[in-house]
Amino acid sequence: MQAHGSRPTAARPTRRRDRRRAATAFVAMMTLAVALALAGVAHGPAQARELVVQSVFPAGLVFLSDSEAQVARRTAAVSGGALTLHFVGAGAMVRGEDLYDAIKDGRVEAGWDWLGYRADRIPLAGVIASWPYGPTPVQMAAWLYGGDGAALIARAYAAEGLMALPCHMVVSEAGGWFLREINSIEDFRGLRMRIAGLGARILERLGGIPSQEPVDGLYDALANGRLDAVEFSAPMADLSLGFERFARYYYFPGWHQPSSINVLTMRLDTWNGLTETERAVLNTVCEANVLWSMATGLQPQGRALDTFRAQGVEVRRFSYPVLKRLQTVAAEVLAEEARRDPLVEEAVRSMTAFTTTLQRWESLQHLPP
Repeated sequence: MQAHGSRPTAARPTRRRDRRRAATAFVAMMTLAVALALAGVAHGPAQARELVVQSVFPAGLVFLSDSEAQVARRTAAVSGGALTLHFVGAGAMVRGEDLYDAIKDGRVEAGWDWLGYRADRIPLAGVIASWPYGPTPVQMAAWLYGGDGAALIARAYAAEGLMALPCHMVVSEAGGWFLREINSIEDFRGLRMRIAGLGARILERLGGIPSQEPVDGLYDALANGRLDAVEFSAPMADLSLGFERFARYYYFPGWHQPSSINVLTMRLDTWNGLTETERAVLNTVCEANVLWSMATGLQPQGRALDTFRAQGVEVRRFSYPVLKRLQTVAAEVLAEEARRDPLVEEAVRSMTAFTTTLQRWESLQHLPP
């Protein structure tokens, strides 16, 4: 037995050799790590991810396609190239009307969609997308991020196994393109009009015949007489579609859609499969793009109207009696929708309380023209 404090002389060389080997291995591993890191810097992200996003809109539309390109550029920039979005137009992989089902069953990885096209599956989407006599774009943006808006949209889509990020603010639309004048509410009777969302229900109640004609079929529908009127978007976007070749009357305001939202959508398992950083990038980019779409989507509308007037289009406003009757019917339809769906009822309560408080402030700040 060794005396207290003595050291085993035979063990000392072994321990030294073990420490030297461990140090050598550590240096080798660190050298390899640095080499791999330098290779990553030289050749870009080692595991860059690309999501292919099919739009519900045809490629090349003024403003709408510009917004998709803006989102793609910012996603690549913010992520440092680690995440990219590759946008393709309607029909590139599936027909525009099949996009929702294709995302759900995994045929399309991600989609760029207008909320209102999903009203038959997700009632809340239809209401927020087309809220007749509803919030302005500024009020809608405030509700999305300062109220319950974005969270309610996420809940509604999660019930379908999907995720939807508000990613583009659609500024106030036109009331529509009409082949004939609208002088009274009776002129809507028998009118065959492409109109989406709750506006279609209101038109139907007034004796009109709503159509859900896809965007890429609207030109032909006017050309061959299948429709008497169409609404699509704001003037700047309508410039791309040639409606002025057939419809002489361009009416305002867009009572059926004072504001609306396009969303980036994907399956929940796709969303959850992204890293926390990738999800943060998409949230940040989409919030920024809502601001971008508002900032760039307002001032150019006046120039677009000048272009249409120069082509002989009559830009008009609906009469006051027509707008008041539409408002009355809109309130009835919205109340019915809220009674049918608890989430819609929650959204109506939330938005009403939010805008009531907001308008009290806005009314104090209102300046005379």
